[in-house]
Amino acid sequence: MLYRTIKALGCTKPPKIQGLIMCLLHIIKAVNRTIGVWMQYLIMVMVFAQFLIVIVRYVFSTNSLMAQEAIIYMFATSFMLASAHTFMRGEHVYLDILFNNMSDRQKAWVYLLGSVFLFVPTIGMITYHSWGYVLTSWKLLEGGLETYSLPFVYLLKTVLLVFCIQMLLHAVVLIVESSQFLLGKTTTYSTVQDPDPTDSMTDAPPS
Repeated sequence: MLYRTIKALGCTKPPKIQGLIMCLLHIIKAVNRTIGVWMQYLIMVMVFAQFLIVIVRYVFSTNSLMAQEAIIYMFATSFMLASAHTFMRGEHVYLDILFNNMSDRQKAWVYLLGSVFLFVPTIGMITYHSWGYVLTSWKLLEGGLETYSLPFVYLLKTVLLVFCIQMLLHAVVLIVESSQFLLGKTTTYSTVQDPDPTDSMTDAPPS
């Protein structure tokens, strides 16, 4: 899926500087989009696994700590790794009082300034404080506290860093696309609404 998306965007040929920037932005979007799709399948697996756990518990009167922890692992992973794709699609839940009534230029300023002064510093702080936390877990190959717990806590904690990388990359997309629109290098502003480029080679402007 990722290669198909990149190829559809024409990023397999050596581009000029402007084209290179656009290709890199589309690659970032394609990566986040692909991970987001994978998380959709993971959620389906999680729901099915939870259904089986309930059946086994109440029909066969048995229980599995590892199975229950696996649900927690899958929920945490899907929640964290789908965040960038959800943000890219503009589907996060938020209270909007002014934004929908703004012009595209005003929206671009909001995303540019918000990304530079709020989004990037916040994710940067999370990355800084979680780096040692995750590194220590890897050094110990940290597992669960219980005897029959899953021994992969260090992998679960690593998801936090992957989340930070995804969000920082998306911040780059927001900053560059907003700047290009404000500088007049693009005629439409479509940071929030991001359709699959394999369906259409042009991004639809936000409603």
